[in-house]
Amino acid sequence: MTGYVIWPIMFGGFGLLFTAIELLRPARPLSYRAALKNDLPALAILFDATCARPVAERREGSRCEAAKEGATAA
Repeated sequence: MTGYVIWPIMFGGFGLLFTAIELLRPARPLSYRAALKNDLPALAILFDATCARPVAERREGSRCEAAKEGATAA
C-alpha cells in the first residue's frame, strides 16, 4: 500500500481506538454537548480559512472547489 492509503487508514484506526477507550474509561468528566458546541464554530472557521486562499494556491479538485461548485449549482 502506498503512503497515500496507509496513513489515513492508520490515522482513522487510531482515532477510533482512542475514542472507544475514552468512552469506556474517561480521563475526566466531559460534557460532549459543550465540546461540540465549541468545536462546530471552530470547524466552520477553519474550513472557511482554508478555502479563502487565492485560487492560484488551491489544488484542482480540492474540497473547497467542490463545495463552491455545489453551492453555485443549487
